[in-house]
Amino acid sequence: MKQSKIFYLDDDKILLELFANNIQEWGFKVDTYNDPNKAFENLRERASQYDVLLIDYRMPIMNGIDFLCMLHENNYFDIQNIALFSSMANTPEVREELEKKIPDAKEKIDCIDKGPSDLNKLKDYLVSKTY
Repeated sequence: MKQSKIFYLDDDKILLELFANNIQEWGFKVDTYNDPNKAFENLRERASQYDVLLIDYRMPIMNGIDFLCMLHENNYFDIQNIALFSSMANTPEVREELEKKIPDAKEKIDCIDKGPSDLNKLKDYLVSKTY
């Protein structure tokens, strides 16, 4: 059985390392990116390698929804499991922005809260999407 591979984009290098370490401890491979533009170019070239995309919301170059809009314009590179992964992911404002900018967001994009108490939710999500 192949080891599932996770694409994780977050501008905060400390959180990126923290969550990536947890993801690896759970038995997944993970590629991390802290620059949305570089991440998009790498994803364009290697999208078929990934089982799940985790995208942070709040980033300085572009927010996670803008990144997801670029994915939407490219038919999500045929990736089925995509999540906005942020402490703000389930706020009404973020959900409204997401659904306004991406018409099929409810069907295509999950929202997962990011916080120390949410690690089990993240693990459950990754397991449910990869096994």
